[in-house]
Amino acid sequence: MSSDSLTNIPEDLHEDFGPGDQDPYQSLRLLGHGGGGSVDEVMKKEDSIGECYARKQMIEQLQEEARTIRRLRHQHIIKFISTYTWTTVFGIIMAPVADTDLQQFLSQVDSMGNGNGRDQAREHLLSWTGCLLQGLDYLHEMRVKHRDIKPSNILIKKDTVYFTDFGISRIVPGEFTTGTDGTFGPMTRAYVAPEALRDDARRRRAVDVFSLGYIFLEIGTLLIGPPRSRERFRRFREEKTGTIAYAENTLTILQWIWHLWGHWSVIVKPNPRLKDRYARHGAALPDLAFLMLDPNPDHQITSRQLVALISTPKLYYFGSVNAISCNGCQILLGSEDDNLPLHSVYKEVDDLEYPKTAEQALKVPVAPHWEAAKRKWLQYHM
Repeated sequence: MSSDSLTNIPEDLHEDFGPGDQDPYQSLRLLGHGGGGSVDEVMKKEDSIGECYARKQMIEQLQEEARTIRRLRHQHIIKFISTYTWTTVFGIIMAPVADTDLQQFLSQVDSMGNGNGRDQAREHLLSWTGCLLQGLDYLHEMRVKHRDIKPSNILIKKDTVYFTDFGISRIVPGEFTTGTDGTFGPMTRAYVAPEALRDDARRRRAVDVFSLGYIFLEIGTLLIGPPRSRERFRRFREEKTGTIAYAENTLTILQWIWHLWGHWSVIVKPNPRLKDRYARHGAALPDLAFLMLDPNPDHQITSRQLVALISTPKLYYFGSVNAISCNGCQILLGSEDDNLPLHSVYKEVDDLEYPKTAEQALKVPVAPHWEAAKRKWLQYHM
């Protein structure tokens, strides 16, 4: 292993062990594995406290991940503890050890019937959306592009979410140089942005916003729709285009947002005091997703503009995303920031057209293309 590969990792956070030494960590259970290596729960053998960590053992090409995460400090990003080498193993020690990930959680909620268990799970989903936006904005402020945001790369420990797996992330050279060239590589096809599917595309930070927008659309589906709606959305995409990849389902996404609006208009709109607060506040999720998934590169919203949307008092329907976030992520609502104009503003509710039923929305296309939907739904956009 080249010593150059460990450049920028402080000596007090890295240990080298030779062939005659034992692995200093005891493996307790396998947590997951993929193209970049495996992750297991470990305990340091000489640690009298017995604290557990997550260890990622990686191939040498992905040691960039250690250099990326060691400089990140945020309540919703996996915490870097240390690195070590032992024989041919390069290990990253991280915390916490997750209980599950968002992929498993979304699948579990989707399969639940109506009741207290589903309501409690939807409460968590609602609170995590603002936290994920804040975490992504922090990454971009630190000039880090994740490039592989997907539900399985968002860990859950108790009631907190964490971005993880920065194996193919990139540090952007400067504040305004937000594109890098490269091929599709190991990213997960289902949640990548359209531009990431094109080998010759410049990949801006917007690829992360796109991926999170797809996740927000799935969360909104669970908050507004009936049980099994996420699985139905998956089938709907596949039936329409032959693939579940969001980047190849632009018009299908528009129709599904229209479908969720149909649920909202029938269940929530006539009943402003509806006890199902998850469905009431969940309406913000497909609205945000629509802004996050704009295929026009000149109109793509940034993470900072998204944070501005959820913290602007007059946009009360987005303010709920901020208000229900964890204490560390809530932004005190103040006046609109004149230095950061709002990216988009929806038309008033009474000026918008809604489908008569949610089922009708799946049969009649809402718009021939994205720009037409923007003209139909938005009062203003940059």
